[in-house]
Amino acid sequence: MLKIVLGFLLLIWGSTNLYAMQVKGVFINCKGGDVCDFFKSNSKILKRKFKDQKEFLNVLKVFYSRNGYDQFSYNVKKMNKDYFVFVDITPQPLLEDVDILLLNSNIPTSFLYDVLEVREGEFVDDQIIDSDRKKIVKKLSLLGYPDAIVVAKKEKISEYKVSLTYKISIVKTIITKSITFSCMGEFARSLKGRYFQDLINLPLNKEYIIQETKDFNEALKGSGYFLSNVQYRIDETLKEANVHIDCGNMKRIIMTLDDLNGVFKKEDVYHELRDYLSATKKVFTPNDLRRLIEEMFIKKGYDRPDIQISENQEKQGVDKIVRIGITVNKVERSKIRQVAFKGNSFYSSDQLRDMYEDSSSDLAEANYVDEQFYQVFSENLRKKYIENGYIKAQVSFFLKPFSSKNEKEVLFVVREGVRTSISKVEIIELNSYKIPKEIIDEFDIRVNEVFNPIKLDNSLKVLVTTLKENGFFFASIKNNIDDDIVEYTNATNEVEIKILLDIGPRVKVNNVLVYGLEKTKESVVTRKLNEVKGQFYTPTLEKKVYSRLASLGIFRNYSLLYLRGEENENDLDLLVNVREKDYGVIEIAPGFRTDIGLKLSGKVSRINLFGLNQGVSISGQTNYRLSDETIDTDRTILNNYEDHMLEYSVKLNYLYPDLFKSYWDYFASISTARTRFYSFDANIFRVSNTFRREITDYLSFSLNHQYERIEQFSASPRDDGIDDNGKFTIGTLTPSIVLDFRDSPIIPRKGTFFQFSYEMAKPEFFSQEEMDLTIDYYKFIVRNKSYIPITENLYIATSLATGIQKNKADEIVQKSNGDYETAGFIPAIKAFRLTGVDTVRGYAEDEINTITDPSDKEVKDISDYAIRDKAYMINFKFEPRYIVTDTFMLGVFFDAGRIQVSDYDPLDLRSAVGLSLKYITPVGTLDLDYGFKIDRGTNLDGEREAPGRIHLSIGFF
Repeated sequence: MLKIVLGFLLLIWGSTNLYAMQVKGVFINCKGGDVCDFFKSNSKILKRKFKDQKEFLNVLKVFYSRNGYDQFSYNVKKMNKDYFVFVDITPQPLLEDVDILLLNSNIPTSFLYDVLEVREGEFVDDQIIDSDRKKIVKKLSLLGYPDAIVVAKKEKISEYKVSLTYKISIVKTIITKSITFSCMGEFARSLKGRYFQDLINLPLNKEYIIQETKDFNEALKGSGYFLSNVQYRIDETLKEANVHIDCGNMKRIIMTLDDLNGVFKKEDVYHELRDYLSATKKVFTPNDLRRLIEEMFIKKGYDRPDIQISENQEKQGVDKIVRIGITVNKVERSKIRQVAFKGNSFYSSDQLRDMYEDSSSDLAEANYVDEQFYQVFSENLRKKYIENGYIKAQVSFFLKPFSSKNEKEVLFVVREGVRTSISKVEIIELNSYKIPKEIIDEFDIRVNEVFNPIKLDNSLKVLVTTLKENGFFFASIKNNIDDDIVEYTNATNEVEIKILLDIGPRVKVNNVLVYGLEKTKESVVTRKLNEVKGQFYTPTLEKKVYSRLASLGIFRNYSLLYLRGEENENDLDLLVNVREKDYGVIEIAPGFRTDIGLKLSGKVSRINLFGLNQGVSISGQTNYRLSDETIDTDRTILNNYEDHMLEYSVKLNYLYPDLFKSYWDYFASISTARTRFYSFDANIFRVSNTFRREITDYLSFSLNHQYERIEQFSASPRDDGIDDNGKFTIGTLTPSIVLDFRDSPIIPRKGTFFQFSYEMAKPEFFSQEEMDLTIDYYKFIVRNKSYIPITENLYIATSLATGIQKNKADEIVQKSNGDYETAGFIPAIKAFRLTGVDTVRGYAEDEINTITDPSDKEVKDISDYAIRDKAYMINFKFEPRYIVTDTFMLGVFFDAGRIQVSDYDPLDLRSAVGLSLKYITPVGTLDLDYGFKIDRGTNLDGEREAPGRIHLSIGFF
């Protein structure tokens, strides 16, 4: 068991323990070999000036919060005016390896690792080990192996490292021999064949039984057995178990509805009844059902209907049937002929009527009765009176007959009460710090104005927030708004407001201290946070600190502790307490994409190399296309298509953040791939080097150089005689600027995003320069994304991407075949193509990536056309999105786009509309989209295009 001995032996504190203490030295006495390095390297957080004993103890608490020791004690000694801290630690050994061993059984053990809290590479904690041992026993018991003996055995690997093995002996196995049902009814018996049956002659799995019981109960309720309450009972012997399933009340309810008005269907009443019984969990009566249907009609604006309910019970074989007949006699909607107000003087009746009309529901706007709206309007009107000083105002409504049976008046009765004003506003500063005059002037609560408690509450929040955002980070209001701030006088005619404000000093960040690093160099963290030094500490700056820590990606968790500066109380030191995460990851991801078919990808990565947050990863993917619809049919006939169906890519990445202690991040990658394009296949070797710098929180710059060696084969024949089979060498330099004002880079809901990139391919950047082909072009792309919130759950996402590319090797030369042509053209692999993020949903690649050749007016795929001059790209997306739940969004979209050559017409686009279903994941949304073409055309084979298309993607836009 963990033993912590805290020796609070403060030898010379006495009456000075409330004052500043300067710790000049920290001495660590640790017997634990390399394990002690953690405590010694992190002891510097104790060597500083503390404003008082409490602050020292808070930091000390962080120091010994790791539970990495068997014993811990400390001693503080004062010599002259300085303090020295002596710490004695007996560390726990590190856990090198964790294993689970079954001694007398061959059942799988992988599922047992999921219940363990202990982790390799962490300190051994006997309490956690014993807790995990008990969890294993409990898990095995639930799975049919009760009374298992689990022994946790630690073995010494070295002086300060141990291995841990959970040795398990299965004492007995309980086998499920039978399952019996006490569920009457033919339908229930037919259902039971779908549940529980795969338990027979297997170990008794109680977890599975619990889940099957819930599912079986839901199936019964969904079939009319509203009152079912499925329970299970297990009778166990030494080796066998019999499971009994009891379904509870097995009356099956069958409803017939005679609704003369056709307002509701039987299914509507059925679902209302089911929801009602699920919520109340009671046996319902005919009166309950009558009230339920009445409320359904009233919510639709109808008068309270005359409902007749009959109930007959019968038996069909062993089934107990409850037949409920529902007859709704003729009902009519009552028209509201008049909206009247009584008791109002502050607002005129005309003003109140305008408020009523401005906020009306659909029913109320059509002059039908809507009691739910009247209740909401009454409450909102009461709030308006309170905002104007009538703090005890009350509003109620009544429905009264008007001139005929089907006409009514809705009467709102207002009791305004006495209007209250503010007679005194007093802000009392609890310490010597003064509120800046400009902040006091912005406080908008004034003497002699009407008292609005809602405004006061908001103003106080704004006051504290403003103070915090101006560097008074510890500002707070010490009295409570309901009990202490407001005092009523003169029978509620007047109030006095007294605010007790603890403003505290205006603090700047003086230093950043880091605790908890084991492998990471401290400079990795401090360089990310250097720019916060010297700034006033505010909630906004704090968010920035947390964001910077998260961006490192190397910590499991982190927290902040605030320390006053050593020399000046206006200085603030941040103590960043971190826990490092495991740095190695292996990922395997099978999947499917509509464009490339079945795929299998994998990745092995290692981050935080050398403690400098450098990272290396190797990833690979292979895919098998299930369809050749995105492949030129000419080459599937001329070439042996089946030989090239398997595609692959392998990529090695390397990341070096803060290269040579600069603020530039360096990325390098080497990749090789075999990829199938529309008009050719290609082997691609690529080397890329990128330098990136975050200039501000919103602005970043990158510079990328890429070298590609491309071997194209199995290419389609081209009308212009150019052979796309061959090798290309392309070297590009691409500067890029990003402005990102979004609230989230993963799933944004508000803000804008701009990206400008200018790709240049030239011989100077290692592109080929040969007699028959020189590669010299530029490609300029602008991307804009906007997210506009409408309501809390509704927002509009838009995306606009435009680009131009131009062949600069445009001088006319004589080629080896004697023809005169431009010295170069843009290789097909580098030509604009609407795919990936630029997809126009609803179109296949070979449908949207077509152009009309200016020379012969023939429609071609863009890759079949040699771009010797210019090409243009435009893509627009408009998508309102509604957040249904925390994990699900629904959207409708309009997409438009086109690739054009020579001449540019931004209005000559192909477009589609559709529906988008989005599942929210930590890495973005998983999108399932279906787009309908607005104007169907013919494909390259001369056939009419499909009306639409399904698209599946992750993290679309």
